[in-house]
Amino acid sequence: MKVWVIVTPVLAVFFGLLVIVSDVEIQKTYRKLNEVMFDYSECNQAISNFREASEFLTNQIRFYVSIHNPVYMSSFMYEVDDLNRRETAVRIVEMTHKDDAVGENLNRAFKESERLKKTELYAMKLVCDAVNMNAKSMPLQMLNINLTEADKQLSAAEKIKKAQDIVYDYEYLSYKNTILRYSAGAHNSLVEYFMDVQKESDRKINRLFITQFVLVILVLVTFSIFCLFIILYVLIPIRKNVQCIVQGKRMSHSGADEVLTIAKAYNTLCDKNAVTASVLKHKAEHDSLTGLINREAFENIKQAYAGIDEPLAYLMIDVDLFKTINDKYGHMAGDDVLRKVSELLLDQFRNTDYVGRIGGDEFAIIMTKLGDNPKEIIARKIRHINETLIQMVDGLPPVSLSVGAAISDYGYSDELIRKADEALYKVKENGRCNCEIMEVYLKPSEE
Repeated sequence: MKVWVIVTPVLAVFFGLLVIVSDVEIQKTYRKLNEVMFDYSECNQAISNFREASEFLTNQIRFYVSIHNPVYMSSFMYEVDDLNRRETAVRIVEMTHKDDAVGENLNRAFKESERLKKTELYAMKLVCDAVNMNAKSMPLQMLNINLTEADKQLSAAEKIKKAQDIVYDYEYLSYKNTILRYSAGAHNSLVEYFMDVQKESDRKINRLFITQFVLVILVLVTFSIFCLFIILYVLIPIRKNVQCIVQGKRMSHSGADEVLTIAKAYNTLCDKNAVTASVLKHKAEHDSLTGLINREAFENIKQAYAGIDEPLAYLMIDVDLFKTINDKYGHMAGDDVLRKVSELLLDQFRNTDYVGRIGGDEFAIIMTKLGDNPKEIIARKIRHINETLIQMVDGLPPVSLSVGAAISDYGYSDELIRKADEALYKVKENGRCNCEIMEVYLKPSEE
């Protein structure tokens, strides 16, 4: 049993890792397919541009030899010398298909196109010579082309007629068909390459999906076997032992060591949980910076003392000009001041009093079990705290507290809060660093 309990989860983890590996392979295959699709789009566009450029050159030379408008010769030269769409298309394709049929066919088409360009330039030179074009108006390439002696002897009309024959004769058309055949071969090879990669990717992805499906089934099976062993050899025996403990029956000697181990682990866990719960409860009810009761817990305490027929004092406390301290000394110094104020409040007030941080630089205290002269006691405590804070203790910047307090004989009430707030307002109006105490005489109505 112990061997199976160890082996089954190991197998489940192993199969799970294989699922992850297969998923990574699927992602790689998808990425490769996307790269091939992008390459197909780029190369297909390049081949299309090559064809358009080749056809454009043919149209421009034919227009020129027919109409003799220099604009067509300029367009021809602009395509050849500046746009270079044919050369650009070849470079794009050779980036990924230099050594395969795609690159080879387009390269052959380009070479044929270059040979045809020489014929086209010669035809243009015939027309230029026939119309007596000024050498300064001719493109530089025209100046480097020399007519044959026989062609020089031809009349202007004969030169134009020969130029037209050159771009429409069988040899010219043969060149054009060859260029078209090679460029079509490049396109067809590109399509075949893309289709082959796509088919291979589909097959690989399908195999990986089937593998993933089988591995997931194996994970579920091994995990189920593991759960079955846990139920049969762990949960059911534990449940029986618990029933024996509840019913006061003796457990079998064969299970004594296991039961003892479980009991020790359970007791340890309970102790840890109790400590954890205590820590979590303390964190939930206390401010993380000062360790005082936080606002939510303080509200609960106030409601617990609502309407109780017992003397109670409520103090509202503000740190004077606390924003100035943050601006002048920094927020770390401000935090240190808040911690020091909290320390002094806890030191001056009793364990029966509740000291809380309501928010920011605002504190509040609920004093219970009031003795004689509570006003004098409160004033003395606040005066002592202010004297300490003003002296820049522990290297902190000087600071003071403004305190508004209210005392009631009938526990907590909204009127008590209102009076304490009113008292605090008076302190701030009269220069801060002081304590004002009011009494609440309103007795709650009896139901």
